[in-house]
Amino acid sequence: MKRLTFYSGIIALFWFGFSIYAAQTNFDYAVNDNRAVVFASTVNAKSAPDQKGKDLFVIHEGLVVSTSDELNGWVRIKLSNGNVGWIPENSIRAI
Repeated sequence: MKRLTFYSGIIALFWFGFSIYAAQTNFDYAVNDNRAVVFASTVNAKSAPDQKGKDLFVIHEGLVVSTSDELNGWVRIKLSNGNVGWIPENSIRAI
């Protein structure tokens, strides 16, 4: 009986640890969600956070992007294919 209780306690301890890990991971995903949707019809992504930056690519309305940095009214975005650029902050809305 002592062995059964001991091994049951060990299994319960591992299950508790896994539950805490899963809950923390889910919480981090929910709180640190940095996705946004493009609301402007078309936007040129720039290489630098100003109008003088080189045009890198064009994105269209409805595209979901990941945001990382903000600087002087510009937001650094990353697309799912790995492209990175800067767009005006007023052209996107956080999800």
